Amino acid sequence: KKNELYAAMLLTSYLTESNESPLKKLILEKGLGQDVTLSVEDGIKQSFLKLKISNTEQEKSAQIKKEVLALVQKLAQEGLDKKILEAALNQIEFMCREIEEPRGLYHNIRVLDSYLYGGAPELFLTFDDTFAFLREQLKTDYFEKLLLEMFDKKALVTLVMVPSPTLSRRREEDETKRVAAVQK
Repeated sequence: KKNELYAAMLLTSYLTESNESPLKKLILEKGLGQDVTLSVEDGIKQSFLKLKISNTEQEKSAQIKKEVLALVQKLAQEGLDKKILEAALNQIEFMCREIEEPRGLYHNIRVLDSYLYGGAPELFLTFDDTFAFLREQLKTDYFEKLLLEMFDKKALVTLVMVPSPTLSRRREEDETKRVAAVQK
């Protein structure tokens, strides 16, 4: 599971790290959103993948889903650029090994990521085997298969958050009333 988690993190970097990354480029060029982030939410019992597209319209939701799934299929069929994957792997490995201060706190959080759910406390404190495994997988179609799993249509959930056009005005009115009450 740890290897798959780090492989998924690697793929999120590959897909959305820069404006030239395939998924981010697709969304930006087609005008489907103004920003794209893709992250693996871990440290919980069941990790999940979160694709966030900011500043888009609710009506574009179906088109976004269709375009994303088509891109994933295309990338899986054509193969991922192994040099870019390797660069992302190097970056993630560096971040895992070079922990900023307070190191003790970060290590404790890593211990809890596994231990809270019945896993081995040391699981996320060592990386040699994980990064060796991922480097070996660069020679195979492991990442393409994982990409397809990550974007399995049967497991996708779409959540559209629509801002309230009146929330700001209502908050301002409430604040004005509260201040008036305090002044009395």
